[in-house]
Amino acid sequence: MFQKRTLFKVLAVSALALTFAGGIAAGTASAEGRGRGPGGSGGNGSGEKPSCEERCAHVAERVLQACTKAGGTDCEAKAATAQAECITRCQNPPTPLTCEERCDKHAAEALARCTAAGGTDCEARVAQMLAECKTRCANPPTPPTCQERCAKRGEAMLKACQAAGGTDCEARAAAAVAECVTRCENGGGGNGGGTGREPGNPGRPGRPRPAPTTAP
Repeated sequence: MFQKRTLFKVLAVSALALTFAGGIAAGTASAEGRGRGPGGSGGNGSGEKPSCEERCAHVAERVLQACTKAGGTDCEAKAATAQAECITRCQNPPTPLTCEERCDKHAAEALARCTAAGGTDCEARVAQMLAECKTRCANPPTPPTCQERCAKRGEAMLKACQAAGGTDCEARAAAAVAECVTRCENGGGGNGGGTGREPGNPGRPGRPRPAPTTAP
């Protein structure tokens, strides 16, 4: 009985390696930054956000179970290693990349894809994309105002109404714009949220390509 209890403790303190080979990424992602809500798996039953150690122990249990179910070997050791690595990442979260570093990263990925696909002028094309990306980092676009978004929404409504053969399209679109602007002035953001300017992250260019048009 004592041996079984000891083995159980070893197994419980382990549990995150088979998921490494197959799906541990999801578990560790939640373990590294996001606690689970009350009632969700990984919680501590009190409604409080579980600690890093608690989340990693839960992930470890899942790895151990998956490894055992799959008939794997050294499941306890794999789970223990995974748990230790999870805790290390919790305690030492990676530093977010700067805008320029993200541009470099995406450019390298784009060059690799272009080369693998047998593309032509890959280096020149990626260099141009990289330059455009870093330019956006230095000069982030200004988000549209609430009123500007209302105007775009009105234009889209007018076109849709006319395309559908509707009646009084101009009046209906104008009324919608006026209502939207009123919400802007009352702090509603024109769409039920926000306060004038659309929230955004201008320092985040995404992939090294022309910036996408902001949706109204």
